[in-house]
Amino acid sequence: MLFHCAYNFPAVLLTLGPSFWPELKPLHQQLVRDIRPRIRRTLACSLHEVANILGPSLAESELMSVLLGCLKDSDNVREGALKFLPNFLQALQPSQRANYVEHFAFHWHSTEEEMWRKRQDKAKQLSDFARLVHSTSACHKHFAPIFFELCRDEVFEVRQTACTAGVNFLRNYTRHREVAKLNLNKVLTPDQQ
Repeated sequence: MLFHCAYNFPAVLLTLGPSFWPELKPLHQQLVRDIRPRIRRTLACSLHEVANILGPSLAESELMSVLLGCLKDSDNVREGALKFLPNFLQALQPSQRANYVEHFAFHWHSTEEEMWRKRQDKAKQLSDFARLVHSTSACHKHFAPIFFELCRDEVFEVRQTACTAGVNFLRNYTRHREVAKLNLNKVLTPDQQ
């Protein structure tokens, strides 16, 4: 029964509207603290939808602690939160995003992916991060190393997806040509590092 509550929580909130959040918040908090990872993962996967419904200010004040908790949870729950992290980030104002980029990048990069399809999914998300984070220095410091690592991946599909994501990185770097040249040299000459 609680799984269905967790699964349908965003739909109920959407139907009732954000003005009903104070009444629904205790249920959401109870579900987030449930001992079953399946329920917590379901909420982690839909947190971005709740953020979109609540709007940027409530998303930051009410849901950021939930998201950060999900990122520290079991692998299954963390994976669900990370999968939709760019979507959650999009629900925030650009100024709010900048406050959390370093924290998100740490959790996002700290997961070592053995399976190439998961690394490919990570490469797809990189494009979203680069598009959503307008700070060139934040992209350079936090996401560029991941990007360049994926560009050198042993699996062609991962490299191809990462290179496609590179378009958004290059857009961020157009204002800082020297930084872009330095990082492009890392990709083109990886053995000289």
